[in-house]
Amino acid sequence: MPELSLDYLGRLHGKARVVMLPGCGHFPLEEPGFQVLLDEVSDEMEQVLDDQRRGS
Repeated sequence: MPELSLDYLGRLHGKARVVMLPGCGHFPLEEPGFQVLLDEVSDEMEQVLDDQRRGS
């Protein structure tokens, strides 16, 4: 478990969530984790755009 990253995340203000990237090291280039990263970023961007369209 990446304790240092989770500790840092806990100090951030605002909405956050943890997504573990399977099969990845510190720099996520390995599959399948890299595809999970791309999918999660895409989903998050869609959510941000949807929120903006609704005026949230």
